[in-house]
Amino acid sequence: MVSWRSVLFCATIFSTIALSVIAQSEAPELYIDKGVCPYEGCSYGEWRVTAAVVVREAKDTFSSVVCVLHAGDIVMAIEGEVDTRPGVARVLKDRKSFKKGEHFLLYTYMGEGIIKVWHGGEMTETETFGFCNADCINGIVCHKWNPDDPDCWAIVERNQESLWWVRIRSMEGLEGWCLNDTISFCKSHAYDKNPP
Repeated sequence: MVSWRSVLFCATIFSTIALSVIAQSEAPELYIDKGVCPYEGCSYGEWRVTAAVVVREAKDTFSSVVCVLHAGDIVMAIEGEVDTRPGVARVLKDRKSFKKGEHFLLYTYMGEGIIKVWHGGEMTETETFGFCNADCINGIVCHKWNPDDPDCWAIVERNQESLWWVRIRSMEGLEGWCLNDTISFCKSHAYDKNPP
């Protein structure tokens, strides 16, 4: 005879497994992409400040201020992460695993026309070159096409909202996090023609 405790134990185990599978198949409301340097040629290392930057103790705009950097300061960019609330795109015509009429979610723009997307129950990457319209990280316009363009296969219905946090160390040894708006630093990518 099977005891009620055995049945309860098995039900608990199966429920936990089912919830785990469901959780893994759901798209994140906030995707934290750790370690990413989100555009072509992007690299961490020595950067020069080009506009005032507030450095905070934590990745939070209300966190205590560690210091304020000024144009001309040299800092060490140690690491970064991009925190993204997803955008939405709609497939206009079949392309690879994307089927006409489907919606997919937009996350981290990686540069070189590559973006992380949630499609088919998983995080993957695709090209933005065939998007009829698209914005990159922090509102920088990357590509805009006419919807009648024959290469256009998807349209962005809502852009993603991304914040790029960078952990930096000042020349005085002060360390903290700042939001990188891509105009406050020079030498954030390997193609900088004006090194510090």
